[in-house]
Amino acid sequence: MNRQTAAVHPQLLSRAATLRLIDAFTAELQAGQGAARCIATGTGPGPGWDWLPDTARKSGAGLALLNYADGRQSAIAPPFPITSAAEGLAPLRDILGARPTVGIILVRLGKYAVGVADDETLLAPKAGHRYVKGRHRAGGQSQHRFEHNREKWIRELYDEVCQVAVSKFHLAPKPLDWLALGGDHIVLAGFIKRCAALGTLRDKVLPWRVPVNAPKAPGLDTLHAAVRAVWSSRIYTNGPAIEEKRRQSF
Repeated sequence: MNRQTAAVHPQLLSRAATLRLIDAFTAELQAGQGAARCIATGTGPGPGWDWLPDTARKSGAGLALLNYADGRQSAIAPPFPITSAAEGLAPLRDILGARPTVGIILVRLGKYAVGVADDETLLAPKAGHRYVKGRHRAGGQSQHRFEHNREKWIRELYDEVCQVAVSKFHLAPKPLDWLALGGDHIVLAGFIKRCAALGTLRDKVLPWRVPVNAPKAPGLDTLHAAVRAVWSSRIYTNGPAIEEKRRQSF
């Protein structure tokens, strides 16, 4: 089967909304309708799921695969990785029922926000800024000097964020289970490379980047929104494609 060319965009569901969806689908399963299974990180969904975009297939979180009795399909990418495959939705429910502690780092050039989320409670939030001027277009030696200074400003921003993150993470009630990152992916890659103090937390980075879309973000308000985003699931559904197939069959 050829993969569909139409884009399938995920819907973001809060933890509470995802649990309600699980309860509703479990009731269908108990009534003998539909089927569901969870696949672990690094495992493909198999035949019949060619419509899923690569962002879902390669998310690093695993998937819960739902087949409805009417032919619709949904795939749920959980907030934290599924580590073992199983029939039904128990692994997904277990993930949503867990109480992990997550470090959050949001970085854009010039601004940052850091905090700890114990379950969904934000602790030790800190927002700050450090001057990083935009790119210089004059050319010549002036541009060379500016770029040298700009690299220095960026390193100083990274070092400040790193120091704040380490100090805030030490205030967590227990060792961090996960690290959530948000902001520009190039800036984040430079920060992770620069901040050696994160140590083993680099191996605990969640696969989903936290959205940081507000004009003045990141800030303290962004951190509260980030906590909700960290615990949210992404659901992909191919309902329109199923409806198109039904029309073609009549």
